[in-house]
Parts: sequence; structure tokens; C-alpha cells
Amino acid sequence: MDIQIDLRTVRKITNNFSDDQKVGTGRYGDAYKVIISFVKQAVYRGEVIAVKLLDTRQGFDDDQYKNELRNHMKVQHPNIVRLVGYCNDETKKYIESNDGDSDFGKQIYRVLCFEYVPGGSLDKHISENSLGDDWHTHYNVIKGICAGLLHLHCGRERPILHLDLKPANILLDKSMVPKLADFGLSRIYLSSGSDAVVDSVAGANLKYKASELKSGGKFSEMTDIFSLGVTIIDVIKGSHDFGQCGDKGAEEFIENVRGYWMKKDRTAHLDQVEICTKIAMRCVDPNSRERPTIKEVVANLHNMETQLLSQV
Repeated sequence: MDIQIDLRTVRKITNNFSDDQKVGTGRYGDAYKVIISFVKQAVYRGEVIAVKLLDTRQGFDDDQYKNELRNHMKVQHPNIVRLVGYCNDETKKYIESNDGDSDFGKQIYRVLCFEYVPGGSLDKHISENSLGDDWHTHYNVIKGICAGLLHLHCGRERPILHLDLKPANILLDKSMVPKLADFGLSRIYLSSGSDAVVDSVAGANLKYKASELKSGGKFSEMTDIFSLGVTIIDVIKGSHDFGQCGDKGAEEFIENVRGYWMKKDRTAHLDQVEICTKIAMRCVDPNSRERPTIKEVVANLHNMETQLLSQV
């Protein structure tokens, strides 16, 4: 499906990338909130979208960008932020060098347009304790994140790696449905070989990075699984500090989590809380071979739901 949008249109809907429409600045560039006033295939009149202007300066790999764009165009899932358009364009720009000389240079525009997800990022909800006090909401967030990752890893002939899974890259809609965002974008910069970019992208938050990556290992489905495990633990415990699950015995950590939810929500299925915690702890095993696949994680959640229904 061709959903290319020309640069003139992108400039028009963002008011030439106006700060008034900017809703965020991230590691990959700036994001703008716009209301569409035209109809073009996947983009409909009146739809609110997020326009992401990628930073194409240091370390940007344009070939890899085009590969990741193709991946985004293939993905359609309720738990993954929907791509609605893109812009690949170049313009000439009058550039003044440090020594005072001036000349025309090339300015590259790489823009991705996504559905606008109004609930904000999961990390904000975790830090502000705004997921609510009911376990059901937290469980549905966990389940939705897993469903989105399952689609990336298993929805096509070849797996698509997220590479940067964490609460900041998971958005919630008005119904608290989680949607994975920014999958694959870090590869655009990592593949460039620029040490500065690799350090800033891969090491920006080591909490969510698998141990093998910290020692020069390669990205894989299992590095995504590690990030998933840390994210699940964050959702389960919120901003409450139990320490890292590796700082104390596994059983003590699980009991602390059960006790926390027993007080927080008397209707919570504590066995479900415990099973989700155990799944997360398997995901963060230092040995990548001991981590479950996303198929196993989703199957465990399904089996747990089936058992709970049989007890009703």
C-alpha cells in the first residue's frame, strides 16, 4: 500500500514543524500532533495523527531506514501503533560552514506518520500511579504488550525485533489498551557504526537491556524478551520499590508482590499476580537460553486464564 505523503503536505499540516504542535522530543527525533484536513488512502479527514520527524544527522543509516519502513508497512495489529503515512524527501539548503564559507547543501527529510494514541506512554502512568488500583487493568496491559510482541516475533515468516522495548515506547489509548511504538527504529542508528550513536541509543537505559548486549552480544528475540520481563515487573509493582528482583531471593520478591496486591486490590487474583511475576523473572534470566519465547509467554497466560475460568 502506497501511503507516501509529500514534504509540502507534511510542512503544511505541521505548520512547518512548529513548536506549537510539537508534543515530544525523543531519541529518534521530534513528534508533532496534527489533525488531517485531507483524504489519502490510510489517512482520513479529521483523523488525529502523530508526525515523527527523524533526526537524520549523526549516524543515520538511510538504507536501514527504508528496511524498517517496509517492516512498519507490513504490520497491522491492535497492540502496535499503526503507521498511516511516511515522507522521504530531500531539499537544497543554504549552509554556512564554520570557516564562514557558504554553499548549498542537501537536507534529508525522513518522516513517519502514526495514529495518535492519546493516553500517553506507559512509563508516565507507572510513575504517576495512574493505571489505577485494580489488577485487571494491569493484567490487560501486560497481556496486550505480550500480544503485540508475539505479532512482531511470529506474525510473519521472519521475526521483526523491537530492539527498544520499554514503558516509554508503549502507548496507551483511551481504553488503556497498550500499543508498541518505535519498534526497529534504533537499528537505523545502530547499523551506522557510529560509536556515539550506538552509546546513546543502545545504552540510554541499561535497565531494559539484556546482559549479553552489555558485553558485545547481538540483538535477538531473547533480548526483546529480557526487555519484556523488566517491563512486566514495572507494570506489576508500579512505582513501589521492592528492589530489583535479583537483589533478594525469588520467593521473597514474589511474596512481597503478592502482599502488595493483596492490600492494593482485594479482588485481585493473587495466583495470577504470582504467575505473571514468575513469567517476568524467567524473562530476565541472565542466561538467554533459559528465557521463554514469546509464544511460551502467551501460552502460559492463556493457560492461566483457562484455569481461572474453570474455577468459577
